Formats: sequence, structure tokens, C-alpha cells
Amino acid sequence: MQTVHLRDFSPAYESSDLCAAFRRWFEQKRSDDVTLALDGGEWNLFPETALEVQAFPSNNDSGRVKVALLLLGLRNVIVDGGGARLIVRGSPLAGRGRTGITDAPILPIIVENSEAVTLRGFSLDWKTPGTVQGVCTAVDAVSFDVRLELEPDVRCFGDQLYVVGEGWTWPVRRLLGVDAETGATLPETGDNFGLGYDVNWRYEGVEKDRVYRIRGPRPVKLRAGDRVLFWCSNHDTGARRSPGIFICDSRRIAIEDVALHYTWGMGVIAQTSEDLQLRRIAVEPSEGRKFSLACDATHFVSCRGRVTVEDCRFQNQFDDALNVHGLYTKVVRTLDERTLRVRTMHPQHQGVGGIRAGDRLQFQSCPHLVPCGEAIVRSSTAWNSETTDLVFDDPLPSLRPGDVVENLSAYPDLTVRGCTIRWNRARGVLLNGRGKIVIENNTFETAGAAVLVESSPVWGESGPLDDLTISGNTFRRCAHSPMWGRAVIDAVPEFRIGAPAGLPPFHRRLTLRGNRFEQCSAPELIAESFAEIVRD
Repeated sequence: MQTVHLRDFSPAYESSDLCAAFRRWFEQKRSDDVTLALDGGEWNLFPETALEVQAFPSNNDSGRVKVALLLLGLRNVIVDGGGARLIVRGSPLAGRGRTGITDAPILPIIVENSEAVTLRGFSLDWKTPGTVQGVCTAVDAVSFDVRLELEPDVRCFGDQLYVVGEGWTWPVRRLLGVDAETGATLPETGDNFGLGYDVNWRYEGVEKDRVYRIRGPRPVKLRAGDRVLFWCSNHDTGARRSPGIFICDSRRIAIEDVALHYTWGMGVIAQTSEDLQLRRIAVEPSEGRKFSLACDATHFVSCRGRVTVEDCRFQNQFDDALNVHGLYTKVVRTLDERTLRVRTMHPQHQGVGGIRAGDRLQFQSCPHLVPCGEAIVRSSTAWNSETTDLVFDDPLPSLRPGDVVENLSAYPDLTVRGCTIRWNRARGVLLNGRGKIVIENNTFETAGAAVLVESSPVWGESGPLDDLTISGNTFRRCAHSPMWGRAVIDAVPEFRIGAPAGLPPFHRRLTLRGNRFEQCSAPELIAESFAEIVRD
């Protein structure tokens, strides 16, 4: 295996431009069986000469993206950072106050249609994040004052607050009250201090040294000295335009000894891939900040084989540490006795795909997701990013438009071991899938449920559990925010609430052994619709 030093490909005008250096190698010397050495130091990811592609990362926003490292169709490749610091520059979200996302932001690393790729030994951050933090200096019945900290430029237009970055301006949509030391969500609060996802805050600058007075519809649970995070996001899912690492249609991928300090989307999103390993990943704030990523730390969609997450630390991100699931597709119409037209169920699942010839699919009737038949796929034809025609070996059961289809073949075995998950907004791990899932020897300290089991026809996230084991974990001060779960381990399929009596259980087996629950005010476990629950 040869070693390539990417600084040898840097342009003379900017030796630290990773986008330009990689593009020169990719277009001139691209090959398999290679170690791409970053050799430490600081690299800037400037958008001006980056490669540009169309990307469909699941549960993020799709569109054109600029890419620093595009590992496309490669085999046996190591990206060795050697302790390098990767800093995204320029515009992740362009425009002045525009809330539509129409530009091509930086997506730092894409691994697509590749095999045996290892990413290791670097950190990733944004020069200007889409979050600002401050310290509450005063609270009364109608308003509270916050003194802003750190580097971002913040301005008031009218009575609304905007963050100004390198070529972009973005409105603040949500506020989060957090502990001054750890950055953990304040107890018994949540988004907008527990008032809900969408709150009309009004801002007024009251002093020259970055103090803003904030008024809302009701008093908030906040004290002088608490910190407040100002989050630039969209109304429903946040701003998910720029994940850090996107893995698609690949196999045998490893990420080791990587630190993710901030991304405008998920930290690692892997879809329609197999045999993935994440070891010693650190999702944590950069120096001085009390926040890390804009949403989930890791997310695995319609993956196969084995997914292993070991000895990682996920803290202070704005959403869950890990989410694993398949995808439901919705029945549009039956074309003939063996052909079915389906479409994606959520806008952020467009272009994901993942159904292959030979896959076994199950059909489920809505609204209670009751199985009504299975069939093997003979062929599939995607008409566009949403709609696909499926041809099966055998005749189809009776289906109605709106019923759903689940791919039984697109689930991995998952192990999450020796990880620390703490101080983040929302939940810990979200688990769905028919593979063997083991959650063992981890430490959780989460505002919402530490473990959430919930296939979601709203999000189109599939996966009844066949075999989930939760053992040897420590759950500390979990589930104190009712916005994000009713129990430390919350496993209730909401679409079965109020269902007719006599339906078969949605899940199969849940095993709980040797777990410790410390200072958790919520119930340890709420679980329904399981065929078997085993507890010590």
C-alpha cells in the first residue's frame, strides 16, 4: 500500500486548503490501495474549489454539496489524519436571513460505493457554528437577559436574532437552557425551556457588551448564572444540511480516533452499507463551548452485516447519540398481481433506496402496523428519488394505498459497548431492527429516555425488535425532561395504543441484566407489545 501526502498536492496560494489538495489527487492520481496522509496540523475546508455532488443522506437534508474528501468507488484506502484539525470555512448555509436552503454547503467526507476504508486520527469543526451561547444575567416574570459569549457575530433585525457567519446569516429558532458547567439540559425543561418546539421569542439589545433581553409567551425555568444556547434551526428537524461523515452503499468501513466538535448536521450518517466499526469517537465541544453537533452523533439506516460502536464518547450534541432503523415505504398502488409501486414516507428519506433483488419484504396494514404477508423482491425500478416499482416472485396479498412495506433484509446486528453518552439534548440511543442488538457496559446521563424503542410511521423509521439485550449499563439522572421520553428505557409503540385487542405483539424479546439506575426520577422501564421481557 502506497502513502500519499496530501500537502504535496496543496495549491501554492493556500497550503492548508484540503478541498483543493484532495481534488488534485482525486483528478490526477486517484487509486486504490493507498494511505492518504494529512500529516497533522490545521487544514481549512474552503468551498471555492471543492468537488460538488448530489447527496441524499437519510434523516438530513438532501441536495448539492461540496465535498472535501470524496472517497468514491475506492477499495483499501486509509485516511490518516496524524492528529490533523479540519476546520470548515465559508458558507454552510448561504444568504442573509433566508430560511430556505438552496446553496451547496460543505459536507466534509463522503464514502460511497467503496470497500475497506478507514478514517482515523483527526478532528472536525466549523469555524462559525450555527449556535451561540450566553449566560443568563437576570430573570423576571416577563423577560430574561443573556450576555452572549464566544466568537459569533449576532445581530438583531427588528425583534429577531440572527447569527452571522462567513458569508451567511441564519435566524435563531430555538433556545435551550443548560447547566453552566456541563452544558446539560436543565432539569424538567426541554426545547425553549419546555414551552414547545416553536415559540415566538422577541429580542432587544440592552447593552453594548452583547446583552440581549428576551421576551416570550410565559415565564421560563431559568436562573441567573444558567447558560442559554441559541440554536439556528428549521422548525421541525433543525438545520441538517451538512453532516460530518456520510457513508453510503459501502462495506467494511471503520472510523477510529476521530473527534467531532461541530457539524451543521449529523456527525456520522451511514446508510445502505454493511459491516461498520466506530471506535474511540469523541463527540464533544471545542474549547469554551457547551454544545457540539447540531443533531444526532451517529445514525445508521438500512444497514446490514454488523455495526459495532465501542469506547466512544457522545456529549452535548443537539440530538440523540445513536439511532439505528430501517425505512418503511408507503404503498401507492398495486400495478398487477406481482408488482407494487411504493414511495418514501418522509422528505428526508428521498434518494436513500436500499431495496435489492433477493430481499425479503413484509407488508403491514395501517394504522397499527399489522403484518399481512411477505414476498421476495425479483427486481426494482426507481423512477425518481421518491417512487419505486417492485416486482416480486409471488403474488401479492391484498393491500391498500397507505399500507407500508418493511425490508426484513436491511437490518444489522448492533453492539454498543463501553460508551459514555451524556449532557446532550433529547435521548440516548434509539433502537429498531430485527438483528441482534446488545447495549452493554455504557454510561448514560441524558435529558430524555436513555434508550428509546419506537418504530415510527411518522418518520418512516422501521424495525420491530427481535432480540434486544441491555446489560451492565449505568443510567444516571436520565429522563428528567418529559418532552423526550416517559422512562429511562421507553419501549412503547404509540401506533399500538388504542389498537383492537388480540393483535400479535409488535416486538419479540427484551432482556435486562445487571443495570444500575442512579438518581433517575422517571420509571426505569415502560414497555408494551413484547412477546417476552426478561429481567434480573
